[in-house]
Amino acid sequence: MNPHYERGRQLMSHNRTKEAIAEFRKELAQNPENPFAFALLSNCYLQERQFAEALEVAKRAIQLEPEIPELYSFLGQAYYYNKKSVEAREAVEAGLQLNPNHAPFYHLLGTIDLYEEDWNAALQHAEQGLEIDAEHVDLINLRAQALIQLNRKDEASATLDYALHKAPENAFSHTNKGWVAVENDQYDAAIEHFKEALRLDPTFKFARTGLKEAIKGKNYLYRGVLKYFLWMSKQTSNNQWAIVIGAYVIYRLLLAALDSYPALAPLLYPLIFAYIIFVFSSWIAKPISNLFLRLHPLGKHALDDDERLASTAVGLVVTFGIVTLLLGWMMSNSMLLILGIFGVLMTIPTSGLFNTHPESQARKSLTYYAIALGMIGFGVIFIPALQPFMIVFGLGIFFYSWIANYFIGRESKEFY
Repeated sequence: MNPHYERGRQLMSHNRTKEAIAEFRKELAQNPENPFAFALLSNCYLQERQFAEALEVAKRAIQLEPEIPELYSFLGQAYYYNKKSVEAREAVEAGLQLNPNHAPFYHLLGTIDLYEEDWNAALQHAEQGLEIDAEHVDLINLRAQALIQLNRKDEASATLDYALHKAPENAFSHTNKGWVAVENDQYDAAIEHFKEALRLDPTFKFARTGLKEAIKGKNYLYRGVLKYFLWMSKQTSNNQWAIVIGAYVIYRLLLAALDSYPALAPLLYPLIFAYIIFVFSSWIAKPISNLFLRLHPLGKHALDDDERLASTAVGLVVTFGIVTLLLGWMMSNSMLLILGIFGVLMTIPTSGLFNTHPESQARKSLTYYAIALGMIGFGVIFIPALQPFMIVFGLGIFFYSWIANYFIGRESKEFY
């Protein structure tokens, strides 16, 4: 075996994937018929988010040795990260025909099930794999993830205890255990598990996200929003849309009832205002809470640059809106009042765009949307001839949550 191949494997074990890629390329330059070098190169490309390249070399590995079942795991993963779940399943099924007792195949099938929001199927595949290898830590974690989504938190916790007993140095197990603790309002325990996960793997984003949410969850004002987010994450995409639309329909019915039966105002106004406040807070809660997290001795290290930018931007817009509103009220200045209302309303599109990946198309689209709304709003306020466009600004804010949810929903359906 060429030393470049062994060197590449060693570099992979230390998460030095870029250097590993160089070694595997050298190996393939000298030994272009090595299917395992292609397979491991595919895995490295996945780590570097070079998904198209990963798929190309994974296919090459199968072409060289189509009778080696383990190679289909690499092909299935490459299809999976290229958002081709049908082809990923087909690759796994081809591998299972060659070796039905290869436990990692069931892990990949269950992972695809999680992506497709079929929690029961994910649990079934996890348990099928564990029948083959009862100590397969990734399958144990998969089972726990499915149980969490099925709201079977006690079983998930017990499953993760077993995983940590078998592999106490597994960052993913600690992270999942932390999320179960968050679900159970055990925020101090969650923080410890997330800290341990990050000690084991400082680059693990899932653990870093959990650490931030656990710290913020200790704040009673944020906790309600966090519980809502966790609850919504357990719903399928269709159910999430049904909930959002259903809540809006109820809101409209309450407005209609208020118009028809003014005597019910003392009962209806609190419900209407509660809906408006909740919708508003669900958009700005994360960036605002991140602003306070920057003052936390541990939390400030968990934020990435984009989250710091988000908290700063939303904090400035909120401050501008509130201060301007107060000045307008104290000075009885209608212009300042209008400007303050504009500032408060602009916190929604400003915060919404940061709910997307910095390099995604959704971020670009929502950024253009927010800039357009801001320009229209300023134009309406300061240029009398543009006042007819006030309705455009109002509709833009009104429909923002629907449009943003569409983009964010599409993005959340990505594999990475």
